[in-house]
Amino acid sequence: MRKVISLLAIFALLSTSALAFQPEITMLTEDEISKLSDEKLLATYVDIVIEVEASRTFHATSGFTPKDYKAFKELLRYRIKIIKEIRGRGLEVPVTE
Repeated sequence: MRKVISLLAIFALLSTSALAFQPEITMLTEDEISKLSDEKLLATYVDIVIEVEASRTFHATSGFTPKDYKAFKELLRYRIKIIKEIRGRGLEVPVTE
C-alpha cells in the first residue's frame, strides 16, 4: 500500500511539473494581433519575451522533449509576428535584454 501511494505521489509531482512549464499565453492569429491597441500589443510582446526566457531557462536545465521543442518554436514564431505588427505600426519594440 505504501509503495502504491509513493508511486502515485511521484506521478502527481511529475505531471504537475510538466504542466507548469507550458506557455501561459494565448497565441492570437495575425488578424487578432492587428486589432490590439498599441498598449496591449507592447504588453503582449513583453509577455512573450518573458515566456521565451523562462522556457529557455527551464529547458537548459532539463532538456527538450520533441513536444517541448515544437512548443518553443511556436512561441518564437509568435514573437516574430508580434514584432512585425509592432514595427508595422511604427512603434518601438520594448527593450527586454
